[in-house]
Amino acid sequence: MNLHPPTMFVTIVTVSATLAVLVGAVSAGKRGDGLFSWAIALLFHALAYVLLALRGAIPDAVSILAGNAALAAALAMFSDGLFRFYERPPPRLMIWLPVALLFTLFLFMLDDLKLRLVFSGGIYSAQCLLPLYLLFRENNNTVGRGKYFLSGGLAAAALLFAARCVMSLANAAPALTFQSANQIQSFLFMAAIICLLLIAIGMVLMAKERSDARYRDLALHDELTGMDNRRAILRSLDQQAALARRSSQPLTLLMMDIDLFKRVNDTFGHIEGDKVLRMVADSITARLRTQDLVGRFGGEEFLAILPGTSAEGGFELAEALRNGIAGARLKATDGRTIQVTISIGVHQVSDASGSTLNELINAADQALYRAKDNGRNRVEIG
Repeated sequence: MNLHPPTMFVTIVTVSATLAVLVGAVSAGKRGDGLFSWAIALLFHALAYVLLALRGAIPDAVSILAGNAALAAALAMFSDGLFRFYERPPPRLMIWLPVALLFTLFLFMLDDLKLRLVFSGGIYSAQCLLPLYLLFRENNNTVGRGKYFLSGGLAAAALLFAARCVMSLANAAPALTFQSANQIQSFLFMAAIICLLLIAIGMVLMAKERSDARYRDLALHDELTGMDNRRAILRSLDQQAALARRSSQPLTLLMMDIDLFKRVNDTFGHIEGDKVLRMVADSITARLRTQDLVGRFGGEEFLAILPGTSAEGGFELAEALRNGIAGARLKATDGRTIQVTISIGVHQVSDASGSTLNELINAADQALYRAKDNGRNRVEIG
């Protein structure tokens, strides 16, 4: 079946323009995530097919040169957007050199259809390989299934462009012109629409899946310190307490609090107070074992869960944490030294088979209060 070329042109232009508007609307206020560049890429794609469809109605220099340059620019903007999506600076020379190369070559090939198809097919195919390589390199850092739609669309497009190049070398160039109505061109048009849809769906899905992952992360982690937040650490405590009861293994909690933290904020300011919180969080994390769990319980309080650890073992670790933080010297922006100490309450919960989470937390809190009452910068077992 031979499809009507003008109808296919209108279909591709309509789909590209519609997707550009939709992606542009989604990207509003989010230009840093690559979506805005992808919306521009889709507009260039629509423009390219408009110019190519007007072959014969406008000067060939405009239709051929500008049309093919617009298609190369669409692929360049797509690569630009993907680099921005991964928060990497786009390599502008690598991205835009193919566009300049294609335009320059076509200046000397306006009358040679075969060479135009060979070189354009090769350049377009190479342009598809750059984002494919980036997707492959960032595979482990890309959540969700959008990357598979995107990779599939790009790989198929690269193969189609490469096939046009090879077929042109085999003297099939006349059958590959956009105005030709034959089965080969009909297949290429349909394949182009499918690739376009796969790429657009992949782009939007990747952006959505990454946003969802970030929201989930924010729901369970403290943004300032990177630790688990109160909700996450309590969930972990519930699981570890149940495991300790079943296995009859010891489980110890450390409830830690920065001494006189309000004075730090009042004296040095909240920005320096945030630096203190990050320093303490990093010091705690650095001294815990892989199996230990820790989270920011609230304000300047931290809760550590030590599976398989007795109260005596927890006390030793708490003393190491206390001494390490007390010995640290944090410099404020104005050059002053910020002296930081912490108080720690230790509580072993392995035998609390009937205790609720609130009771476990309260027991560790009581030990912490004793450390505060007894002079701060100390460890107490409860």
